[in-house]
Amino acid sequence: MLRPLRDRIVVKPLPREKSARLIVVDNENEQRGEVIAVGPGARLKRGGVRALDLQPGDVVRFGCDYLNFPEYRETGVSYRVLQEADIARVESAA
Repeated sequence: MLRPLRDRIVVKPLPREKSARLIVVDNENEQRGEVIAVGPGARLKRGGVRALDLQPGDVVRFGCDYLNFPEYRETGVSYRVLQEADIARVESAA
């Protein structure tokens, strides 16, 4: 498994939920995912590290359909590597 550096986060995309009201196109990018691993944090200019507010197990929303995040595959499972700034919202904490 990847061990992210600095303010990087490894996220496993969650499948889109089917809705009776919305039509979801199959080729759209996933925008929700479960945090799998979190880096130690961003380095500060004056030294030190600012820890991230995320923990493994958190469910987050990220990006847009037009943004492509680096993809990492391991044993047939796809993961995305994001920065803290790419996270839009934490939906639930573990």
